[in-house]
Amino acid sequence: MLLVVRLLAAALFLALLCLPGLFFCLLRPFHPNLVFWFSRTFGWLRPIFAIQVDVHGLEKVEESGPCVLICNHQNTFDLSVCSAALPKGAVTLGKKSLKWIPVFGLFYWLSGNLMIDRKHSERAADILQRAIDRIRHENLKVWIFPEGTRSYGRGLLRFKTGAFRLAQQAGVPVIPVCVADTSQLSLTRWNNGTIDIEVLDPIWISPQQDARDIADKTHQQMAATIDRLSTKATKTS
Repeated sequence: MLLVVRLLAAALFLALLCLPGLFFCLLRPFHPNLVFWFSRTFGWLRPIFAIQVDVHGLEKVEESGPCVLICNHQNTFDLSVCSAALPKGAVTLGKKSLKWIPVFGLFYWLSGNLMIDRKHSERAADILQRAIDRIRHENLKVWIFPEGTRSYGRGLLRFKTGAFRLAQQAGVPVIPVCVADTSQLSLTRWNNGTIDIEVLDPIWISPQQDARDIADKTHQQMAATIDRLSTKATKTS
């Protein structure tokens, strides 16, 4: 019963958000803070799911200026959990297929997010160049899930190098955002406890460095941090 109530409440919330949100986007399309404003409203799903979020090191993002934010991608809870760490002046880089989702796709595009077509390398390269231009000229932050897909409890998947090449070419740092394991969250549980998020120190990539090497080293650092955060949550639950 609790599952049904939560799913209905979440569906109603998203319906009530997307339509007014779409109208607001039509009035102020591509405003640099649209993604931030709506990410905060997605955070209202956390009480519905009985989740609390504790973010450590958020000042590193807020004080960084333009950057590339990378975060582990786990499941559909990311929408409400990760939003707690998304700063002003940030957009996300998502799959082009998102635009075909009724209402939400148009809402996602008008919010200023970037959509990449991974099946066509030339188009993907064009999107990355547009992202570089926006980072430089708009002091933009770009949020990317470097795994490229949700992990669904399989641990941190190997990173693709796109986020690191983007930061390298734009001359901005990569800032890792580590979210504790959320695979144990359940819509049938009365209290899902607190999910810890930790922002790590910025990583600068010089033109001479190898993006693949930096991606692998960052993966190791993030995996260790996520394991520590998840272990802490297990001990306190």
